[in-house]
Amino acid sequence: MQVNQLHSPTNTGPPSASNSESEKRAPPQYTLYAARTIHDIWREWEEGIAGGPALKDLEEQWGHRWRPTAAQKIAWCRRMVLYTELQRLRASGRSADEAVAELEALRAGRSLRKLQDQLRAQQKQQQSGGT
Repeated sequence: MQVNQLHSPTNTGPPSASNSESEKRAPPQYTLYAARTIHDIWREWEEGIAGGPALKDLEEQWGHRWRPTAAQKIAWCRRMVLYTELQRLRASGRSADEAVAELEALRAGRSLRKLQDQLRAQQKQQQSGGT
């Protein structure tokens, strides 16, 4: 994982600085953590992992600007499938631990990529009116 410059040296304000201030600064450079578990993925989203920022904070403050390369965009889209499912489970009343455990059980020892593919297929089926 690589994290560079979350705040410019001239801006010592909190991360919740106004959008106009954020637009004047360069976005941070961040590479997604090489997650091996759903817990890793949730932790990176919620609180940051290995000294990095929480991804929900990067998204809130910088939007797509913190992931400018094609490889970062692709990795983010794949990972977002898992974030979206975790958030859906949380919104349905499950605790974070329950949501993580449910996705790990669904994963059933397969790779995270296989789980992402399965969830993406389910989402497409639901969008097209399938059951």
